[in-house]
Amino acid sequence: CCSSLTSVAFPASLASIGRYAFYAGRIDFAPIMPGSSRTRVTVPATAQIGEEAFPYAATILRVPPASMRAQERLLFFYKGALAYKRCRPLLYGWLERAQTRLGSYGPDGAARQRDLEEFEGDFGLLVERDRRD
Repeated sequence: CCSSLTSVAFPASLASIGRYAFYAGRIDFAPIMPGSSRTRVTVPATAQIGEEAFPYAATILRVPPASMRAQERLLFFYKGALAYKRCRPLLYGWLERAQTRLGSYGPDGAARQRDLEEFEGDFGLLVERDRRD
């Protein structure tokens, strides 16, 4: 399941991890931390970690909670931007189908009127000058 996982980050709100928390009989951390490989565990600097909470092969990185929250926010925004990038073509397709059903592209439709106003705003002076000449 998780044999290739090399790092684990706990939330900034974590207060404590009990003694032997990730050993046999409790939560099985063995698939996450095979004895032969190093795994990095990130915990808040304010969290209390019980004796031998993690196997000896783990590297425990203590980070200030404020820094962990900033990293979580950055990751949240990154995932949001990535989702938007992936979904944008689908959203535009949906919008065009909805506007077609509503008649927005017809002669008196809202989209046609908007485009006409933008065109006249951009090129209206040129069209009027050509008509005078």
